[in-house]
Amino acid sequence: MSLEQPSTPQKTVDVLQIRTQLSDHFLGERPGWTERFVRRLADATLEVMQADETMAFEASTVTSEFVTNAIKHGRMLSDFVLAHTPPSEVAPESVYIVTTNPARDTISTPGTDNRGFLASGKPNHISETGRGLLMTDVYTDHNWGQRNVVSPDGKQEIVTFAVLSPAQRPDTDVSFYEDVA
Repeated sequence: MSLEQPSTPQKTVDVLQIRTQLSDHFLGERPGWTERFVRRLADATLEVMQADETMAFEASTVTSEFVTNAIKHGRMLSDFVLAHTPPSEVAPESVYIVTTNPARDTISTPGTDNRGFLASGKPNHISETGRGLLMTDVYTDHNWGQRNVVSPDGKQEIVTFAVLSPAQRPDTDVSFYEDVA
């Protein structure tokens, strides 16, 4: 058997993965700690990966939203994945973000059902929440969603994912990132 060089250049993918098993007690004693830690690590990782400055800002915002929602709605962040592909001759730069958290039931995936419509019912000048998924929807050109899945150990989980790429422009044909699970 011989190993041959592929005829098309392979795309480099750098991946940051965080798996957590933090107790309710730990999280309760340190509100916001996980959210800040993961966002800072994602920021630093994107800087080292030399991600485009705008894409890095948008990816950090999406990271913050997904991690905050995982903890707020799922009581914890189980997994966080950030994958970056630098621009090349075969494809534009892209960032993939995936979070996993426990599901409270077997049906709901509110982000996918309401993509682009989840927001605070209050006016902007008094609302303190409700804009993160709207920003995610804009930054990803609707290329994000959620899946309610069963993990290998039988637990219900919500997987939330997004793809950011400068190729996501109205004049560019980009297919939707359907599933990561």
